[in-house]
Amino acid sequence: MLNGTDILESLIEPEQGDFSADLARYVLSLKFSSEQQALFEELSYKAQDGVLSPEEERVLDAFLSANTFLIILKSKASRSLDQHSPAA
Repeated sequence: MLNGTDILESLIEPEQGDFSADLARYVLSLKFSSEQQALFEELSYKAQDGVLSPEEERVLDAFLSANTFLIILKSKASRSLDQHSPAA
């Protein structure tokens, strides 16, 4: 059974390093803001303690989905830059 990560990987194909160097560098620069990171961490701790409200759970799920997307996208970007670099 496919999950969200499987679908994203089949769509993005992170094993294919076919981003331009400029796009790859841009993708690698993407990150959560400090405020978003703080909220993500706060919700993660609350989840570990089992005290998330339903709304907080939805927000944490959204962060986790966005983070998974970034990981897959950055994997493709890294591979792309490796392929643009001259062999050592």
